Amino acid sequence: MAPIPSLLSEGGTRVLTDAADLRGGARQRLLWAYGLGDAGTGMAASLIGFYLFIFYTSAAGLPPWMAGLVLMIARLWDGLNDPIVGWLSDKTNSRSGPRLPWILWSALPLGIAMAGMWWLPPGGPWMKFTFFILISMVANSLYTCVNLPYAALAAELTTDVSLRTRLNTARFTGSIIASLVGIVLGALLLRDHSNASSYLQVGLLSGVIITGSTLLCGWGLAPAARHCQRPTSHPGTTRRLLKRVATNGRFIRVLGLYLLLWCALQLMQTAALIYLPVVMRLPEGWSNWILLPFMVSTLGACGSGTPWPTAAAGSRR
Repeated sequence: MAPIPSLLSEGGTRVLTDAADLRGGARQRLLWAYGLGDAGTGMAASLIGFYLFIFYTSAAGLPPWMAGLVLMIARLWDGLNDPIVGWLSDKTNSRSGPRLPWILWSALPLGIAMAGMWWLPPGGPWMKFTFFILISMVANSLYTCVNLPYAALAAELTTDVSLRTRLNTARFTGSIIASLVGIVLGALLLRDHSNASSYLQVGLLSGVIITGSTLLCGWGLAPAARHCQRPTSHPGTTRRLLKRVATNGRFIRVLGLYLLLWCALQLMQTAALIYLPVVMRLPEGWSNWILLPFMVSTLGACGSGTPWPTAAAGSRR
């Protein structure tokens, strides 16, 4: 992105182009709005990480290998649609900037798709398997349409490192607090893991929260996002970037450690609600509440300035 002056003239009116120039209530609105942007999606990611496999096996009656295959296909598709949405978002040209239209127009469809992930369709195992794959691919695509442009805004709103840090702190804090709320909702509503209707209640509620928080985020960011930095493209940029990444040994090692940590987290999330009631013989209602310490410790790490890569943090991105 090319550097730009912090103030431009628009019809004789001075227009802020760097969010670091915001003061008072305008800056607080920016921070609160950015913190809301990952709240709904963070809650959804937490519920999906902890409960979706249980929903597939206990409520839908899929064999574990089939349930795991649904999750694997959804993850693979997520890796494919990220660069596609990123490229399309970079090429978007609107008065609201390249990112905001993606966030606002995807908010309602994302809420509906996330709620649909928890609906149990009629039919046999293969009918359910096919539906779960399709709705997971749709939901993951819409998640990317919201979350990827949203994450890019942290760098484009300002060149000030301190404000970027505050924006990301607001993001992770909002995400983790929302994930805590999601865990509490799961503990209250999903006492019987084989009851399909309770999962649908969670899905509908989380869908409403996702749509509402995403729309509020877009509304709050709109004044700054309209005039923030815009992505610029240069011939061969992707090739040069990949070459630099491949030759940066330290980055490769850090990336490898992060991937190992992320894989361990995903395994823990999927297995936790199976291990606790089946192996340790805890009641299902108890096992739901035992998830809280994981999220509380994550919030503490975020507060100390070292956000832990939970599913809440979203951003997986």
